Amino acid sequence: MPGVKSEVIMKIDISKEEYRALLDLLQIADWVLHAHKTEEPAATKPYRNLEQKLFSLAKEFGYADLVEFAASQNRYYPTRELEENGPAMDFVEEFEEDAFWSQLAKHLSERDLRREIGEQQLDALDRTELWEMLEEHETKYWEEFQKYGVERLEVIETPWHETPNMPRA
Repeated sequence: MPGVKSEVIMKIDISKEEYRALLDLLQIADWVLHAHKTEEPAATKPYRNLEQKLFSLAKEFGYADLVEFAASQNRYYPTRELEENGPAMDFVEEFEEDAFWSQLAKHLSERDLRREIGEQQLDALDRTELWEMLEEHETKYWEEFQKYGVERLEVIETPWHETPNMPRA
């Protein structure tokens, strides 16, 4: 029938080991979606629902020690065993460390380039030119970070009117 959406149901066979890996993937995904939020965004509800559906299979797969059901909240949660002894948080910590340095180098490089050539010239660059110019700056910062970490990073308190390219209120 035109205009009527039918839901496709797929059956997937997974082993106990694959289910265990899936629990780690769910933990990583949950961290990305919710770790830095004070409230759970409505947009993540379909993911939370799928997580709950998959968590509900833990006992059947022999992993009742990794997922527990909180009847008072009608919700499954990873246990401390899963959170602290699985590999997921190691992957998350490695990702966050890499992302921190990458974003720091990116933002500082964009700031420096904006100060050098100005906002209008920056906006006028084609993608290739922009990427090449940013790469030069990022290389400088990567070398700095690899050698000194955050040791030589400082916040210099300068009145806003003396800061180059600072928007005025």
